[in-house]
Amino acid sequence: MKNQKHIVDGKMDMLEAARRTNIKGGRNALYKLLRLKRQFNTDNTPKRPLKDAGFFTVEFTSARQKNGIRREYSKTWVTPDGLTWLHEFVEEHGEKKPDNKNAA
Repeated sequence: MKNQKHIVDGKMDMLEAARRTNIKGGRNALYKLLRLKRQFNTDNTPKRPLKDAGFFTVEFTSARQKNGIRREYSKTWVTPDGLTWLHEFVEEHGEKKPDNKNAA
């Protein structure tokens, strides 16, 4: 499955969520919109009310870079309820990709 690494334990990463909401500009546009509307922090993590509602989870981890230095980072995951919320949010505040199915 192509998107297998983007969906883990029923949650999906922001790239997959952007694909499913069909937001114009993809993942980066989704993050930008969420920050602009003050739903996400500047580090691309959700504000506490969205986490408390169960829409998002944040996983903190680290990885070793090629130069041997460990880098700490966070990864935001979207729950099924969060995807429903994102669909409504993008519909109200975002710009969707044009529907090419109806193009002549």
